[in-house]
Amino acid sequence: MSKLKDIAKACNVSISTVSLAIHKPHRISREKKDEILRKAQELGYFSKNKTVTRVLLVFKDFFKCYMGDYYNNVIYGILEVLHKENITIQILSNFDVDYEQVYENNGIIFVGKTPPEFLAKALNFKMPFVLCGHPDDQNKYSSVHFDVKKGLHELLDYLISSGHKKIGLIVGQASHEDFFYKTLVGTFQETLSRNQLSNSEKMITTCDYDNLQTVEIALNKLLKQNPTTICCADDHIAYVSYNILKRWNIKIPDDISLTGFDDIRLSSFLEPPRPRLTTVSSDPINLGRTAVLQLKKMILSSGGFDQKHIILPVHLKIGASVKRIR
Repeated sequence: MSKLKDIAKACNVSISTVSLAIHKPHRISREKKDEILRKAQELGYFSKNKTVTRVLLVFKDFFKCYMGDYYNNVIYGILEVLHKENITIQILSNFDVDYEQVYENNGIIFVGKTPPEFLAKALNFKMPFVLCGHPDDQNKYSSVHFDVKKGLHELLDYLISSGHKKIGLIVGQASHEDFFYKTLVGTFQETLSRNQLSNSEKMITTCDYDNLQTVEIALNKLLKQNPTTICCADDHIAYVSYNILKRWNIKIPDDISLTGFDDIRLSSFLEPPRPRLTTVSSDPINLGRTAVLQLKKMILSSGGFDQKHIILPVHLKIGASVKRIR
């Protein structure tokens, strides 16, 4: 258990200076204060009793996460466990903070796609963190996410066994280094090649998650390739695609098959007489729960920075939006 004198020795300052940094930070320079607080965190001063009392939730865009059905459920799972464990929460809609504003937290949960500069700051603060829902591009840091690769494999195998040979894919616009972009596109191409089907890049197109009107552009590009099925990277894109195709008098699944991914509540709008969506089902509430428990384990471990990737299962959910081709 570290004491004030241990921090003072490590920072080459007096014990009284350490006390000021912790209890009256406005009394010393910001540079010296941040140095002392980071060292105190590193030495475990703020977790003397090996308990987790306060967690920081960070969002790149809180409004989008909170309003979106998928991450709304993730947040529910996070809050459920925090409440059960009697852990206090601090929420930030960005990470433009200095150490003084967050040092009382035992660790951080980054929700959704997290910018590299956020991760760099967390590392500089020497605070344990977990990426919830979206790993970093290199899959380097501790994360909890779904088995997207297995889910897409199962979906494509089902489509191929149903007679589909020309399959299109719509993914969200992202850097080609993005973890999920690489996983989805790589799995798509590998599965089609394994089944000796065409995996032309023309059968893969993107839309902007922030501007779903771009789904119409993506659909136009794919339809020029005459696919029998369009796979969407999530149910939200699938739902928008469904309504666009309906407006164009293209019937699902008679004229073209359509699939989603995630099994969010939006897909319930595709109930009969409209076809129920074939999708890959996940449990975002459990994702949130697991992220909290993983962070707690990291905080209570001796190092606090053990990197572990927890990959949660998904399963194929067959609806009525895929036509069997004889």
